[in-house]
Amino acid sequence: MKDLIEKINSFGPTKLSVDFDLNSPVCVELPDNVPSDYLEYLEKYPYTVVFEKEVKFKAKIASPWSSAGIEALEVLYGFSRDKNNNLFTLIENEEKGLPHSMLPIGQATGANYICMSLRDYDYGCVYILDHERFDEANGLFLIETSFEKFLELLRIGEVECEGQSELKTMSLSVSLQARIAEALKKKDYK
Repeated sequence: MKDLIEKINSFGPTKLSVDFDLNSPVCVELPDNVPSDYLEYLEKYPYTVVFEKEVKFKAKIASPWSSAGIEALEVLYGFSRDKNNNLFTLIENEEKGLPHSMLPIGQATGANYICMSLRDYDYGCVYILDHERFDEANGLFLIETSFEKFLELLRIGEVECEGQSELKTMSLSVSLQARIAEALKKKDYK
């Protein structure tokens, strides 16, 4: 995990609301079953951070908000004076539609939450939660099976995808070419 913390340092993390008091009554306790790799991260970065550099990743299952399967990491949550970016406010805020079984740990493309599962059957898995269409059956897109593996995915700038640089060409049959040409003539395309 030490190497992954160094990796986070290379992204230029910047604290939000630096003057936030860690002893503030706004802070609540984390649930008892938070995975140890995430707790280790919070020990190093207790504040909400944004990054100076563009941080991207490719999830195992792309969300509808991704661009060619690539997601952008906007924020990793911790303590913040801004209640919209405070891990502890988000845990308690049911209006945001966050289920108690999901721990909001960050934000990705499209203002979607990055959440860690606290459920028994997928404990520690990291997901993108689509804030516009979430329910227990829809709107969760698996990023990785642990927080540590999620951190391993993070890259600066562009992320290579399998087949990203391959161009596919296809041939149209003569009859299909003729039908397209005829349709274009009817629409007065030249």
